[in-house]
Amino acid sequence: SSAIGIFESGLFGRDKDVSYFSMIALGQIKTDLAARILLAYLRKDRLAGQKISSIMETFPSSAAAEVVKVIHDTDPSVRFWALKILSRLKPSAEYASDVALLAHDDDPAVRACACECLGVIGGAHAAGVLLKALKDSSWLVRAGAAHGLANALGPESVKSIIGLLNDSSLNVIT
Repeated sequence: SSAIGIFESGLFGRDKDVSYFSMIALGQIKTDLAARILLAYLRKDRLAGQKISSIMETFPSSAAAEVVKVIHDTDPSVRFWALKILSRLKPSAEYASDVALLAHDDDPAVRACACECLGVIGGAHAAGVLLKALKDSSWLVRAGAAHGLANALGPESVKSIIGLLNDSSLNVIT
């Protein structure tokens, strides 16, 4: 961890190879500071979202506190990837209200990802938000809400999502 400053400089440097390997090195350190640096880089290079998400999925659950700070970013792709990361960290119910706000985001991909994240969080509050999302105008959100409900409620979700078998989107039906 004493080399974090060096990795941060390398991550934000011009050489893409050095940047990539610095990203991997920060992923091995797995501290909250490493998480903050990786999330700052996500804001700079939104195309690195998949890489950062994959690297951060093995971080301890305490990193969720850092990720939640990013889920309300002005850029929808940053919000999307922050939600993906948060889902993979299996956050506690304390973050449900922050994530639930994003179930009403302007971007359908963010709303869908928020639904999936709420499914991981679970609980009655999450289920209520997910039930409303089943009626969203975007097929992506309806599919995310169905998936989230299945995760949150298990077999009990069938009675809520069975109506989606008549959905106009084959993706939702699947």
